[in-house]
Amino acid sequence: MYSWSPKWLLEACGDWLSVTIGDYSGSIWGGQLGVNYQAFKNIGFGFHYRAFLLDVDIDKSEWHGNAEFNQNGPLLSVTATW
Repeated sequence: MYSWSPKWLLEACGDWLSVTIGDYSGSIWGGQLGVNYQAFKNIGFGFHYRAFLLDVDIDKSEWHGNAEFNQNGPLLSVTATW
């Protein structure tokens, strides 16, 4: 997070988790880049771009397969502070 003025905030984040248990393995990736504006003393608004990826693999002797889920796009938010 970086705030260049009292009302504006730039933020970026990234997440990653990978797990393998026996014949099952998978990973989750996530990331976000956005800007927030504190319009009023207790209310702010944000515009972000968010990406999410889920990948799961199964490697058993009787069945092999995987699944992927990918979602990305814009995100609007409202924040309340006190």
